[in-house]
Amino acid sequence: MGLLESKAATQADQTQNPEVKARLMKVQEIALAALRILYDEKMLDKFKPLMKGDDPVQAAAEVAYRLMLLVMMAAKMQMDPKNIIPAGTLLIGDVLDFIEKARGIKHTEEQADAAIELFVRKMMETVQ
Repeated sequence: MGLLESKAATQADQTQNPEVKARLMKVQEIALAALRILYDEKMLDKFKPLMKGDDPVQAAAEVAYRLMLLVMMAAKMQMDPKNIIPAGTLLIGDVLDFIEKARGIKHTEEQADAAIELFVRKMMETVQ
């Protein structure tokens, strides 16, 4: 079980509310679908150039944004925006970790927060 799966499963296990649990599991499912796209060999080559920029914040936000768009297109835009944004925010950490491993650039918590904020702004403009 990956870090993303572990975080979402832990959150879902900690809640007793069945509606909240179902939503957390849906968010996890969306985020995992996005990660499967990212780690597909053909798609990874398309995302690598985005991750080579000077700014890991911009790169992480852009990769998460594009992944969420691909997931939404695959679902024919039939996804609840209330699930898309939380799923994308889960991805930010994984994308920053990927950038860190690929380029050796450590990221800070502040950078992760900034990437999440940028991603949310971009997503809100798209889903409205």
